Amino acid sequence: MRPLYTLLVLLLTNHAWSQATWEQMTNAPAAGRYWAAATGNSTHGYAGAGRLQFSGTNNTVADMYAYDAAADSWSAIPDYPAGVREGMDGFTIGERIFLAFGSPFIQFTRTVYE
Repeated sequence: MRPLYTLLVLLLTNHAWSQATWEQMTNAPAAGRYWAAATGNSTHGYAGAGRLQFSGTNNTVADMYAYDAAADSWSAIPDYPAGVREGMDGFTIGERIFLAFGSPFIQFTRTVYE
């Protein structure tokens, strides 16, 4: 019985995704980057920090941006308070936004900011 139930869930999930479409929104005002952090809540998305180039030094940034879904617009917000980071994690609990961990260049951190 369990395999049949799993197959049914997979088929229904696949069908729902096959009906979905993508819509391009306004591009972020920041430079493209690697290992940036991003998360969001019910009204806004937040993204930033990361690395501007794949290799080399002194190209990790702390700038952050907020995306307003209703207006399809971006705005700069204060830089990440712990400084430059790459590979941070972002998560949301309710409407609260958190950014954590990351590396300011091969020095891993345990910092968490709301």
